Amino acid sequence: MTDHTIPGEFTRMEISKTNPIETAHKALIVALGRMLVDKKVPWISISPTAAEFRDVKEYVADVAKAADAWLQAVGSEARSNAVGRFDQGDFQTAFTDAVVGYSLYELESEAEEIDANSEEIDRNTRQAIRYGRTMDNIIQTLMRGR
Repeated sequence: MTDHTIPGEFTRMEISKTNPIETAHKALIVALGRMLVDKKVPWISISPTAAEFRDVKEYVADVAKAADAWLQAVGSEARSNAVGRFDQGDFQTAFTDAVVGYSLYELESEAEEIDANSEEIDRNTRQAIRYGRTMDNIIQTLMRGR
């Protein structure tokens, strides 16, 4: 077997097959790394489109799912070793639950706002708004320059 690691940048992870928390940790790293390799990490441009916000929304949901899988494995191991009452339910979908009503809502709301205004606001106007300038300020500046 050939070692394809790049010195100084990557190292092989030796993971214990008997430690479920370590195994879950590796799975989380692999899932996040796979998103990067598969180019599923989005980017929002200076003049964003609704699709860009929806791409970020999907990305946040995917990261939350990966984190939920990790947390479930950690919770399962903790429960199997607990001596008292242990609520496994607190380890089920904590990350997804945290982003659904807040972050995902905000991202979708912004996408809908862009969709609703896409006919009224062209790319240049969105860019001007992005920089915090209104079209009135730009027009006034241009008029003073005459």
